[in-house]
Amino acid sequence: MKHKLFSGLTALALSLTACGGGGGEGDIGLPIGGGTGGGSASIRINFLTVEPSDLRNASYFTARWNVSYNSISGYTTEVYAYSSPTLSSSGASDYKITGMNCGSIYGTGCSADGYVSCTISLNTFGQRVISCKTPSGQNLPGTATFKVSGNGYIILKACVFDPLGAGTICDQKATPVILP
Repeated sequence: MKHKLFSGLTALALSLTACGGGGGEGDIGLPIGGGTGGGSASIRINFLTVEPSDLRNASYFTARWNVSYNSISGYTTEVYAYSSPTLSSSGASDYKITGMNCGSIYGTGCSADGYVSCTISLNTFGQRVISCKTPSGQNLPGTATFKVSGNGYIILKACVFDPLGAGTICDQKATPVILP
């Protein structure tokens, strides 16, 4: 019995070595999205653009981004219209325009490169209402209104979940715009 157990463990160790097992600390050898290989979960927003940048009389806008990420399950995004380039932790959800999941498992049409296309229209109360779609044309749930006006920022917050214990890891990037 001991010989079978030892033989089994030896075979397992050899197969892990042959497959590149035994990576650095925290490397569990699982496939990771974003094209950057294994290791700990991480995310970095490389760029964010918004067109047009003057939204005072616009009927639409598109926010485009590129991220580098390590995550088994893709990443989440949230788009905000805010008065400063950094979100405060309290009350930030009041300024959220939309959000979606990205990565090949979600079918939303965004991977490392992503975007949302948003329309701006007037509701019955005369407020400018925003509704957005994914790159694959799916309507994102809900609508939002602009809570700030004048010089401001469209902010992208992108997050991954680290199953190895760090919890949610996020990055954010802002681009200046003129809000209605």
